[in-house]
Amino acid sequence: MSARPTAALLTPPGRGAVAVIRVVGPPTLCDAAFAAANGRPVSAQPLNRVAFGRWGRDESERRPGEELIVVRTAADETEIHGHGGRAAIDRIFADLAAAGVERVGWEEQEHARSGELPAELAAALAAAPTVRCAGVILDQISGTLARGLADPSQHAAMRERIEFGRHLTEPWLVVIAGPPNAGKSSLLNAIAGYGRALVSPIAGTTRDAVGATIAVDGWPVRLTDTAGLRETLDPLEAAGVAKARATLADADAVIQLADGSAAEEIAPLPPHRRTLRAWNKLDRPDVQPTPPGWLGVSAETGAGVPALLAALSQLLIPAPPPPGEPVPLTPRQATLILP
Repeated sequence: MSARPTAALLTPPGRGAVAVIRVVGPPTLCDAAFAAANGRPVSAQPLNRVAFGRWGRDESERRPGEELIVVRTAADETEIHGHGGRAAIDRIFADLAAAGVERVGWEEQEHARSGELPAELAAALAAAPTVRCAGVILDQISGTLARGLADPSQHAAMRERIEFGRHLTEPWLVVIAGPPNAGKSSLLNAIAGYGRALVSPIAGTTRDAVGATIAVDGWPVRLTDTAGLRETLDPLEAAGVAKARATLADADAVIQLADGSAAEEIAPLPPHRRTLRAWNKLDRPDVQPTPPGWLGVSAETGAGVPALLAALSQLLIPAPPPPGEPVPLTPRQATLILP
C-alpha cells in the first residue's frame, strides 16, 4: 500500500453515467464528507457491502449533496460510485483533498497498491482493443505470466511471443501497397465497411497514408492505404510516394495489390518478411487469370475479401499461444527473459 492516501478515477475520462473513484487509505478519510443512510460512518461499514448516502455534509453550503454509494472493498480501500459528470467528480476530489488525500492516476495508484507486474497487467487489460486480446491478457493476470517469468526453462519460448504480446495492446500495422489505380483505397473501404479513403479514377489521388483500425479474427489491425508507387515529377505526389515507402518500412505486414485487368508487368515492392499478394478487380470482364501465389479479390463486390483476411490472420499470428502459455506484454517484461 502507498505510504500516503491517494484517490484515483477508475472510469474513463469524459462524461459518463457513473464514475468510480478508489480511495487507498484509512476509511475515516471519507467520514467527513459522506453521510450514509444507515447512520454509520464509512469506517464502520462492513466490507463489500453497499452503503447508500449523500456526499457533502456541510449544511452551510448552498450546493446540495450528491446521492451516491460507497463500498469498502478492503480494510484500507474504499470505492465511491457517483454521477459521472465532471462537476460531481471534481467536488468529490476536492473534498478528499481537504481530508489530505492526493489525487493520482489510476496506473500510479495500482503500481503503489499492487506492485510493478500487476500494475502493468492491469494497464494492458485496460488498453486491450478486442475481446480476444483481453482474454489472453486475463490469462496472464491469472498467474500465467508471473510463473513464466520465474521459470527460466520457459524464457526461450516466451521470447518467441514478444511481438505477439506487444500487439495485444497495439494494433498490427498492415500496409496496402501497389501502383496507382490498383484499387488500394477501394480495398481499404471494403474491409473497413465504410468510405474511409477517397476513391477516384484519377491516378495519384491518395497522397498520404490513410488508415482504419479493424479486427481480423479478433486481433487488432491498423490497415493503411498508401500512395501508388511509381516514378513521378509531381512534387506533391512524389512526397506521397516517399511517405508510402517509409510506411512500408514500418509495416508488420504488406498486402501487395495488383490491378488484374491491367496488362503491364507487376512492379516489385521492397522485400518484406510478411507479404500477401492480392489480384484485384475480379468483377471486371477483362480481368486476367489470377497468377499462382496470388489471392483473387474484388474491392468493388467484396469477393475474395474474407479469404484475404483469413490469410492475413494466419500470416500475422500463425499459432496463437493456448491458455496457460506465458506472454510478455511490455518492453520491461521482455528484458526479463533475455538470454
